[in-house]
Formats: sequence, C-alpha cells, structure tokens
Amino acid sequence: MKSRYVLLGLISALVACEKYKVFLQKYDPNPDIFPPKGAVLDTLPAFRCPEEGGAKRYAFRMLRDGEVLAQAESEGPEARFGPEAFGRRGRYFWQFRFLREWGWSKWSDLYPFTLSLPLPPELESPADGEEVGNIPELSWMYCLGAKGYNLQVSEDEGFSSVVLDEEGLKGGSYTPGLPLPKGRYWWRVRTVDADGPGRWSHPRSFVVGEELAVPSLEGPMGGEETAFPVLRWGEIEGIGEYQIQVDEDSGFGSPEEAVVRGTTYVPELSAGEYYWRVR
Repeated sequence: MKSRYVLLGLISALVACEKYKVFLQKYDPNPDIFPPKGAVLDTLPAFRCPEEGGAKRYAFRMLRDGEVLAQAESEGPEARFGPEAFGRRGRYFWQFRFLREWGWSKWSDLYPFTLSLPLPPELESPADGEEVGNIPELSWMYCLGAKGYNLQVSEDEGFSSVVLDEEGLKGGSYTPGLPLPKGRYWWRVRTVDADGPGRWSHPRSFVVGEELAVPSLEGPMGGEETAFPVLRWGEIEGIGEYQIQVDEDSGFGSPEEAVVRGTTYVPELSAGEYYWRVR
C-alpha cells in the first residue's frame, strides 16, 4: 500500500511539472516576435510568433480600440495582413495562438505597435508588366481611413521623368484623360489621411502597345446646359462597344461607368456640372 502512494505521488509530480512547463511556454514575457512590443513602423509588417513544437496551425489577429480588425491562420509561425486592414496611422495591437492535438491555445498577451505613416494601398490592375491600351485604367485597393490618394506615372522606374502626377483622387481607380504614347511606364500610389500623405506603394510597370483610336465627342460640349443629356460620339470602324465615364470631378476619381453598344448614352443624373469621356 505504501508503494502505491509513492507511485501516485510521483505521477502527480510529473503532471504538475508538465503543466508548469506549458505555463512557461505560453506566458514567456519576452517572446521572439515581430513586431516587438512598442515597435514604431512606417511600412507593412509581417507578423511572426515563436515556433511551437507540435503545433499544426497558427492564428494571428490585429486589434485597434478593442475591435478585431483582421484575423488569419497559417501553417507556419508567420502571417501578413493586407493594407486595407490597417487604415490610419496610430497605435495597434496584435496577438497569436497555436493549434495542437487537443485544440487551440488561449490567445497570447496583446503586443502594441505604432504605424507612423498611413500604409500604401495594394495595386490591383494592370498586373506588373502587363500590356495595355493607350488609355489604361489604373486601380488599387481601398485603405481604411484614407481621405484620398496620390498617383504618379513615370517613364522610368526612379520616377525622375513623371508624366502624370495626380493628387486628391477619391476613388480606387484612375484613367488618364489623354492617350499615352507607346512604351513602358511605371506607376505608384500613396494614401493620404487626415495628417498628410504616407509612403509610396512599390511601383509596377505596364506597357502601352497598340494605340486605339479615340472617339470624337459630339455633344453635349463646352459647358452646354441641358435638362435631358444625351451623350453622343463618333463611331469608330471595327469597334463594337464603348466605355463611358461621367463624373463631377474632371480627374474622374469616382465616375459613373457604363459599357454600351452604339454611339449614344443617357445617364441618370441630378442637377449639377459634369464631365464625360468615352473610349
């Protein structure tokens, strides 16, 4: 009977020791993580937590003002969130947990970090190096907290020969007002928040190939006033469809768009001054 009690005592001690080991792994006050506690960043971080033996998956989440902004899972101890999850500059928190055979661990402590600049948007279209027409539509992902965007198009990758420099764009796309000559171009976008502009996005290139004919606008023109606008343009031989844009902004930051067959279009508009174009 005495040996039985001794054996039970040894088993209890082993269990207690194992639990204490897990406690230390979970509550390590200085874990190998990125971004570290209190980091100040001016670019998009890649989140990294300590690698846990036997972990099948890892989960990460980012918070601000107590609200979960984004959450992701991965097979390894790293994860990324797109810039649309961040928004304005300021203080954020992140934490992690891992999945083992018996289930998910609890979430780690919250680790604060600060974004000193608004993050650049993720460029969507055209793809890097894509061949496009001579009036390409450039689009990017919306960023939370953005008041607007600045865009540049250059004839060189270092942006020393800028051919388009647009500020205060409100939407997530931009189309040049005039055709671009054949050649390779580079473009980039940056977010502007309430405190000013952030960093430029990583540039992409596109190639203007075959030059498409530009439709000639027939009316309404030159500030003409009309109660029932019918947009008219000249027909181009061999073209079956046309894209129309109508906007209150001459930069066409957030236009009403339509694709039509034929050479007329009737937009539904409230009273005001508008700009329009066709391609």
